[in-house]
Amino acid sequence: MKGIGKLLSFAVKLRNAYWRLREPTIVGVRAIVVDNNRVMLVKHTYLKGWYLPGGKVDRGETVYQAVAREVEEECALLVKRAKLVGIYSNVDQNRNDHIALFLVDAFQPGKASRFRDLEIAEASFFDIEKLPSGTTPATLRRINEFKNFVFDGEYW
Repeated sequence: MKGIGKLLSFAVKLRNAYWRLREPTIVGVRAIVVDNNRVMLVKHTYLKGWYLPGGKVDRGETVYQAVAREVEEECALLVKRAKLVGIYSNVDQNRNDHIALFLVDAFQPGKASRFRDLEIAEASFFDIEKLPSGTTPATLRRINEFKNFVFDGEYW
């Protein structure tokens, strides 16, 4: 798996370089999946840190369809209800990159993708007050907004 993680990491770096040069408009999604006082976080095989589940919106897909797909692929959970809570500019990635953030508070167990282990090293619920070390700054900002019931950030 380490070799595949390195290959994926290289592919992400190559994609990011392309985005910086070509500057296409990119729409992504992230999900705050909550269960009681716990939040779902994922660790990728090709990135460092803990993230909210999510990814790119595919061609012909709505943001709602994308968040449901990403949560199922990365967390093996079927989304029953997702509410759009914010749209953020991700200028650190690309000045035309936007992320739609959803609150998912109703879900059921789903089936893990057969390719999940290639992308996701770990997916788990964590107490919202005891997040793992290595949780990314953007993830911490979004979780703090959730805890304060105020999604007022403009930048990811």
